[in-house]
Amino acid sequence: MKLTKYTRAGMLFGAALGMLSGCQQATKAGGPPPGTVQAAPVHTATATSERVPVELTAFGAAEPLSTIALKAQVSGEIMEVLFKEGDRVAPGQPLFRIDPRPFEAKLAEAEAMLARSEAQRSLAEANLRENEVMLRNAQVELDRNKALLEREFVTQEEFDQSRTAAEALRASAGADTAAVRAAGEEIRAAQAAVEAARLDLAYCTLSSPLDGRTGSLMAHRGDLVSANASAPLVVITQTQPMYVSFTLPERYLNQLREGMAAGAVPVYATIPDTAMDPLEGKLTFIDNAVDKVTSTIRLKAQFENTGETLWPGQYVNVRAGLGFLENRTTVPGEAVQTSQDGPYVYVITAEKTAELRQVKLGPAFGNRLVIEEGVAPGESVMSDGHLRVAPGGAVTVLDESQAAEAPAP
Repeated sequence: MKLTKYTRAGMLFGAALGMLSGCQQATKAGGPPPGTVQAAPVHTATATSERVPVELTAFGAAEPLSTIALKAQVSGEIMEVLFKEGDRVAPGQPLFRIDPRPFEAKLAEAEAMLARSEAQRSLAEANLRENEVMLRNAQVELDRNKALLEREFVTQEEFDQSRTAAEALRASAGADTAAVRAAGEEIRAAQAAVEAARLDLAYCTLSSPLDGRTGSLMAHRGDLVSANASAPLVVITQTQPMYVSFTLPERYLNQLREGMAAGAVPVYATIPDTAMDPLEGKLTFIDNAVDKVTSTIRLKAQFENTGETLWPGQYVNVRAGLGFLENRTTVPGEAVQTSQDGPYVYVITAEKTAELRQVKLGPAFGNRLVIEEGVAPGESVMSDGHLRVAPGGAVTVLDESQAAEAPAP
């Protein structure tokens, strides 16, 4: 059958009537008219004005304040091991005992030599006193004979004999003085030998020089050890307090130095992949040179580490505080999205539409971000539901009870 132009016009008019009728039926049934866009369900948060801490973040490693490799200072056999591997030890706590008997014998010998030297000095002093008395008598006799010789009451020979006797006693007294001095030097040498023997005997007990934790035991009971051997008996590491070493770009050097000069620079450390609260310490060391290769400066912060949360060699996340920024606009971190044009947020308008705004970001703290430009305090920003929204699109703000009922994007 051939269709005329009137027939085709009638068919088109009938189709249009059918579509209009279908739209009316759909509207009566409660569904949205064809082509109508539904409001997207979203969650929102309010931009606030806050006092924001300025913090620098880095990766760091825990370091002990001190590590001691304990070595024997005398040679001998280990008689006792007074601790277990991994024990916490206190300063002065005995850890090893070396056989003391050879050193007790040396001490006794040194004390005997000291006693003999003291006796020799006493004898020399007695001889000196005796010779001094005899010398005085001889000098008196010499002076008397000199006067008598002038009167010719004594002969020249008698005078010469008295002079010779006085000179001999004077020389003997000088020899006794030297003997007393030599005996004194022998006593000092003997005293030094006694002190050395006592020191060696004291070295037979090896004690902890610091408060720390012991490592692997490298010598056992019955082992023969040598003085100042290359291998230590045990390594003791100080774990309270602890250092955390980290690096920051050199552009922050002046701020860090000014912060230390003004007072303590707080540093916070957290262990990755844990829910622990941050440990608070303070910056105590800034290296004296910038690394020319990496353009960074090495820093150390000290932590009390009372519960031994930090362990030597452990990697941590570090935040160093450099003060505060006042009255800065902040939003939750999940409210900020990124596109090819940079970061942006959706601001919910009074008409319940999503307005896309490019923003300039400031520092982050916790789970919030500082917005330098683009959002004002008090404005409502979208925190969830970005995939359901187009710029300028209508939105429906959900509360927490409606979150589970929101349609999937």
